Amino acid sequence: MHLTGTSVISTENLTVAPQIDVVPTEQNGKIASKSTLLAKIWSVAKKAIKILVNIALYYLNPSMYAVGFIIGVIWDKKTEETLQKIQLIWKNQTQTAHVLLTLGAILSMHISLAAGSILCGAELGSSLSLSSQLMSSLRS
Repeated sequence: MHLTGTSVISTENLTVAPQIDVVPTEQNGKIASKSTLLAKIWSVAKKAIKILVNIALYYLNPSMYAVGFIIGVIWDKKTEETLQKIQLIWKNQTQTAHVLLTLGAILSMHISLAAGSILCGAELGSSLSLSSQLMSSLRS
């Protein structure tokens, strides 16, 4: 069997089977462009929310945020592993995680703010540390 251009040629039967390209219709194209636009808007909104949460947690508890930032810089790989585990639990157990986190946050407001400050600071420190390592390896 040989592949040539946009056709498949079988040497046994010498038949040509042209590839069929599906061209989206106007309606499908509009739906696809709307979904990509919504995905881009959601991506920007997530970044804006993340920035606002970081600013709020730094404002509410700057010392814990600074401690988390230092932890993230020092143990950058371990912080990334921990964040991936938290994200995995969040994706697999969304309903349970919502209930437990809401209940835990209400019952221990000050500890939740401190833990959130440490976690956000650690994530920021880890991402900055990893990106600076990547930039230095690219320069070498």
